[in-house]
Amino acid sequence: MKSKYCRLLVWPLLLAAGLFYGTGPAGAAEEGKSLWGPNCLNCHNYDPKAKLILGDFQSYSRMANLLTVKVGPRPVVVKVSSQTKLENAKTYGDLTGDNALKIAFEEKPDGLHAQKVTVKPPLKVPANQLLSTKDMEKLVATGPEAGKFVLLDSRPAYRFQEERIPGAQNMPLPAFDKLTNLLPQDKGKMVVFYCQGST
Repeated sequence: MKSKYCRLLVWPLLLAAGLFYGTGPAGAAEEGKSLWGPNCLNCHNYDPKAKLILGDFQSYSRMANLLTVKVGPRPVVVKVSSQTKLENAKTYGDLTGDNALKIAFEEKPDGLHAQKVTVKPPLKVPANQLLSTKDMEKLVATGPEAGKFVLLDSRPAYRFQEERIPGAQNMPLPAFDKLTNLLPQDKGKMVVFYCQGST
């Protein structure tokens, strides 16, 4: 009996917390604008008036039908339902922290409601251009000079500051044309790029 009472009390509190985080004063959605991370517009062009959430998947609550997306440093909570269209994934349970999401939403008195959730599809790289984790570990252990390679981290600068593979230099995708000086003069050197995951 006590356990059932606790569950009944906890879910409304979680829902209230989700609504607070999803539509708090820092939320651009209150002004009719989209919510996106600091680097989303470097590669994509979206209408600033479109109601979109662009960020990384953080968590999904099946019982509360809440999807949490990390937009820059803050979490945004959006409600999903059987009416919400999901693209490039079978279920919300299949999503991981490597998934970037684009969510078209509408605002209602009780929070943000997803109309469509699009999962960024994985980038397709030819097999002969990929390095296994084992090969990468050997290469990094050898070092850039001895291994004759350049290691470039193509994630946004804030991700690079958080953590990186030893010896890597930051060359974010949107700044490729401005950072060509990071590419080796010696055309025989191997250039290795890595990013956040398979997206």
